[in-house]
Amino acid sequence: MSDDEHDPQNETEIEDDEESESEEEVEEEAEKEEELEEEEAEEELEEEEAEEEEDEDDLLETELEVPLREVPDSLRELADALEEAAEGGDGDDREGGELTLEAEGASVTVPTPAGDEIVEYEIELEREREDEGDEFELEVELEWTVPGEESSVDMEEDAEDDEDS
Repeated sequence: MSDDEHDPQNETEIEDDEESESEEEVEEEAEKEEELEEEEAEEELEEEEAEEEEDEDDLLETELEVPLREVPDSLRELADALEEAAEGGDGDDREGGELTLEAEGASVTVPTPAGDEIVEYEIELEREREDEGDEFELEVELEWTVPGEESSVDMEEDAEDDEDS
């Protein structure tokens, strides 16, 4: 074939290559846009969490290392306290009760909703793979809202702990 002759097949291959490059560019652009959207969403979530943390007070937190056989009794005590709170506790006008938690010499009492009100109840089981073995974490979380005028919190510390400090 001479230089003057035109090869339609070559022209088609060139067009196909251009289309492939164009498709790849579109895909790359879409991926970049998706990554940017994910980063923005993650930043928004972090900002929301930071704002929530500003409004949160850690009232009581404890972490104990005990034999597994002791844990069910502690959970039963918590379940009994929740059941009493759901039944209305001391019979005040609000119909909800109070939940008192004690740990490491501190005691915190918070209001609870009435027994038929909805609470958020979350169970999360995680596994973290490590070189020395898998670590499992079970979290039980309850969350509820009590109107502001009813949300007083009572906190007490044992006198013995105050003297030791």
